[in-house]
Parts: sequence; structure tokens; C-alpha cells
Amino acid sequence: MIKLNSQRTQKLPDRINYFWLEDELLVIERHGILIDIEKKLIENGIREELRLAKRPLEHRIIKLFNLETYLQRTIRNLYVDWDFEADKGYMVLMMKKDE
Repeated sequence: MIKLNSQRTQKLPDRINYFWLEDELLVIERHGILIDIEKKLIENGIREELRLAKRPLEHRIIKLFNLETYLQRTIRNLYVDWDFEADKGYMVLMMKKDE
């Protein structure tokens, strides 16, 4: 699902790493996600505008792919950020604790 969302909003990542930091905290690291026009914008110093444009596209993953059903957990928050120079994207999903 992460690959499919990345493909729809950017491009298919070269590699994806998943890190469960604790039961309620998942970090997803994607390598090789930028398309040529994004790379050119970054080269031209248009970083913050690109960050603001990409953020809503990333957040739609929860709704489009019913990620909560896939994870079998309720997502409390989703944070996204990028390391543009390294061509990496990060998603941090915070889930509700099981009661």
C-alpha cells in the first residue's frame, strides 16, 4: 500500500524500510522517491513550497488505502517529511494504544 500511494503521488520508491519503534509508533523510510521536476525545484531552492505541496498528498494515504484496516490499528497522527538531498521520504504513524 505504501508503494502504491507513493507511485500515485510521486513515483515508486527504489526501497522502503519499516521501523516499529514501539507498539504504537511506525516509521516508514522511502528511498528514491523524487521525480525529475522535483529534483529541479530543489536545485532551484524551492524546498519549502515543495514540502507544502507534497504533504497533503502523503496524508491521503490513510483515507485512500484504508491503512487502519491493513495495520489493524487506529491511526492517531501521521507526520511526513523529506530529506530532499538524499532523495528520501519519511512517514511517522502514531497509533492509538490497544485498550
